[in-house]
Amino acid sequence: MKKLWWWVAVAGALGLVGCDDRTTKKLVPVAEIVDAMGAPRNAIDFGSVQVNTTSTEPLLVRNTGSTTLVISKVELSGPLFAVTTMLPFEVGTGVTEALSFTFRPTEPDQRITGKATLTTDDPSKPTIVIDLAGTGVAAVAVPMPARIDFGEVYRTESGMQTFRLTNAGSNDLVIQDAVLQGVGADVTGDTAALKKTLKGGEQASAVFRFAPMSQGEVDGGLKLTFGNEVGMLTIPVRGRGVESVPRLCFKFDDSPMEQCTRQGLDLLDVRMGALCDSRLYPQDGGQRCLEPDGGAVAYSRRGVMYVRNEGNTPVGYTMNFNLLRGGRCDAGSQIDWEFSNARDGGVWTESTTRLPTAITAMRPWETSPVSVTYRASSNCLTDAADQAQVIWTKQGEPPTRPPPSLFLTLTGESRLPRGLPQDVSLQGSVPTQVTFLGAGNAGPAPLSLTQVELFQTDELPDGGRSAEPTLACALAAPGQDCSFFSWAAGQDPTVSITPGTPVVLPPGGVSPSTRTIGTIVFGADGGPEPQANVTYTVYAIIHTNDPYSPTVRSRIQARRQ
Repeated sequence: MKKLWWWVAVAGALGLVGCDDRTTKKLVPVAEIVDAMGAPRNAIDFGSVQVNTTSTEPLLVRNTGSTTLVISKVELSGPLFAVTTMLPFEVGTGVTEALSFTFRPTEPDQRITGKATLTTDDPSKPTIVIDLAGTGVAAVAVPMPARIDFGEVYRTESGMQTFRLTNAGSNDLVIQDAVLQGVGADVTGDTAALKKTLKGGEQASAVFRFAPMSQGEVDGGLKLTFGNEVGMLTIPVRGRGVESVPRLCFKFDDSPMEQCTRQGLDLLDVRMGALCDSRLYPQDGGQRCLEPDGGAVAYSRRGVMYVRNEGNTPVGYTMNFNLLRGGRCDAGSQIDWEFSNARDGGVWTESTTRLPTAITAMRPWETSPVSVTYRASSNCLTDAADQAQVIWTKQGEPPTRPPPSLFLTLTGESRLPRGLPQDVSLQGSVPTQVTFLGAGNAGPAPLSLTQVELFQTDELPDGGRSAEPTLACALAAPGQDCSFFSWAAGQDPTVSITPGTPVVLPPGGVSPSTRTIGTIVFGADGGPEPQANVTYTVYAIIHTNDPYSPTVRSRIQARRQ
């Protein structure tokens, strides 16, 4: 019993000592909300925040207590505010930590308020209430127009559009970049004028120019990049380069190839060629005529004329057909040209017509063909009825749009021979000789030489001479000019050329076709002796099948030195 009492006494004494408040210190946390300078704080004001943008603000919590401070819960009164710090949140003794709050407004120009209630283990502040506030603002980019559409612009011209961008919001609108995309070099403009900061209600503008370099669509955009997390905006840019490309075309029925005007060449010269002429080849209804050299030539030639538009926009035009440009040389009325839709009188103007655009890139739109037929018929050497002209004229468009007019000249030719003299002149000792050609052929048909005769100018009773060769050498007296000329043996065309055996010269051109028909000798042995330094002249009179110049007179001159 003595021992038990002793331990109880000791324990009671120790218990009395431990319960003395004057000798024990309490361990508790102390929560304080402060700003960056350490002053007390009870609110967070986020200020102006761009709508749909999250703003973060720190709430500084200081623990001046003797043990760790624990914030176990944060209750918020509005959905636009949030806490991003993980809970529970601990703050050590004598330490300041940041509790992160966010504000994300959804509508501009509205003041939003709320409260945050923090639950702590500070026995003197079990809850702390913080006021929250913020205003949603917006930078609102309003484009005008919302779509830059130039419409149709002619290829050689340009269209202008002014683009304006207005900040209809309350926050600054920062335009960081403005770039044209997908328009190539067809659209240009001062995009630098749009790169600026616009306050609420301010405006920026730029002028854009569309100058299409080719036919076709332009489909791109104006890309605007904004700061402050506003994002990007793309303004569609549209345009269509248009052009009418008329072609005046002609295609012969006997050829697979067509002929057309083209850029830089507004005149199309179509030559029907030389055809059988009614003067030399009677038109008996046959398709072809035979020439002296045995060749067969057509009586007529036909083709079709049409207008084509290789562009992508219609074009208005008029057509003028002139079938008698200059009239006939014999004042007659016969027309060598026939158009399938010709009006009376041969000259007319079609009413303005719209030539549509190309059906496809490979199949341009064309008018119905006009059949053109040429038949040669002449009554004189130079006949303007062998020419026709078609004039296509653009209507209803500015004169600066080429081409204002297109021309088609149709030229035919009567297939007739054309005999030309081939003069001879020789000089030297006697006897001397020279090759004689007689005549040349500059026409498109063979020239037949049917007879050759030598003549001289006759001596008149008064001692003069006739103006033209009128005396046949067969009738000339000795001592006259004829007596000094003769034909070399076997080279006498007056004998070799007879009506049954003509000499035929092929068709000629710029350089007449020729052929040797004999050899002439001056001062032959056994003949009279020509005097020195005296010019003797005879003429070869050559009969041909040239209907307009049936005889060719070639001069033959000789002089003894």
